[in-house]
Amino acid sequence: MERRDYMLARMLLDLAEEICGKAGVAVVAALLANGPMRDEDLSKITGLNIISIRSVVGQLLAAGLLSVLRERESINWVNYYYFVDRHILRAALRERIQKSAELLYDLVDMLERNELLRCPNCSYLYRLEETVVANPGNELICPVCGAKLVDTSDVRQRVVPLLKNLIRRLSELWRSL
Repeated sequence: MERRDYMLARMLLDLAEEICGKAGVAVVAALLANGPMRDEDLSKITGLNIISIRSVVGQLLAAGLLSVLRERESINWVNYYYFVDRHILRAALRERIQKSAELLYDLVDMLERNELLRCPNCSYLYRLEETVVANPGNELICPVCGAKLVDTSDVRQRVVPLLKNLIRRLSELWRSL
């Protein structure tokens, strides 16, 4: 197996586990090993019942991680073959990586522009427009616990370099797909 194909398979298995748990891993592993399969065949190989197979396949199809081929066997019967299309998978993974990098970039931008406040109790981060002003003293308070919100400069100094490194690594991964 080529390095790129191995990386795609590993990412697919990880995402299948995140989305569907062990059943997702079993289904994807069976498809990677055997190629296109019907749900009945997947059920036999994985030991999962047909309802579980259909649930997993539906979730993975919705996430863009699997493809389906419909083949009419007769007037009243259609077979559905599920498979991993590496080109479609690559595009889906690139899209997920790009969205993740954009979200991280937005977080870095908000941190660098000092647009976030942190609750010292909950550790939640809030944008300025999400904060609530308490009447006495016009202090910004946490909507969850009521604590006074604090500046994120301590977080900014530690986290921004880590986030920028992660964005760089995601960009490299995106290019390698």
